[in-house]
Amino acid sequence: MRILTIIPVVLLCSACAYAPPIERKTPSSPNPTSYLFSSPFPKMLAAMDDLCSKDRPLSDADTPTSRNILYCHRTSEGYVYQYTPNFKPDADRDRIVIKTLNIDSRSYFVNGKPLRYSCMYAVILQRIDSNKTRVTIEPIELQTINGTTRGMHLGIVPNIITLRPTSIEEYDILLYLGKRTGESGMPPMQLPQP
Repeated sequence: MRILTIIPVVLLCSACAYAPPIERKTPSSPNPTSYLFSSPFPKMLAAMDDLCSKDRPLSDADTPTSRNILYCHRTSEGYVYQYTPNFKPDADRDRIVIKTLNIDSRSYFVNGKPLRYSCMYAVILQRIDSNKTRVTIEPIELQTINGTTRGMHLGIVPNIITLRPTSIEEYDILLYLGKRTGESGMPPMQLPQP
């Protein structure tokens, strides 16, 4: 008799799992994820500190990615991220891990609407000479919740999936830094065609 009771519950729970298809649109050419800035290393670090400041007011330099930063951790302040534990900061380079939350994607869509996702990036700053700094954005993790799935105990749980980087959000961070430091000549953002 118990089996007859359990079977409808299992069928009901399995019917509740749903993950709509995700559509990915890509730009015709990828955006840069590394850029050589005509600014000294301390100025670029100050721009990153400004980006990471919890108290900063939004400005015209802000981009969709920079408006949604949850936290930042600088390697030189003793924070070691598990994916790159051997990174050693020094006077000529530093790495800042930033986490963003609830960004409306410009590449991923579900039912024609932008997919909301969270991402983590490593921003690596490297002094090239006294007036130049290379900034490289390395995606660590991009995740979203797309529908629901069955959990371990027949319950319904969020369907968390990992997305591929698009170069849009990475370049968003570089554009923000360029605006904050007065960099000229950065190429325009490449977005997918609608």
